[in-house]
Amino acid sequence: MPIKPTCKKGLGQGICVQQMLLCIIVTQIVTLFR
Repeated sequence: MPIKPTCKKGLGQGICVQQMLLCIIVTQIVTLFR
């Protein structure tokens, strides 16, 4: 199942950047454990 990052919901640009980094990190970690 694809991970839907919360940063795509448009919470604000500053928060979106930090959330996007977290989303990328989480996605890569999950991909490693697959």
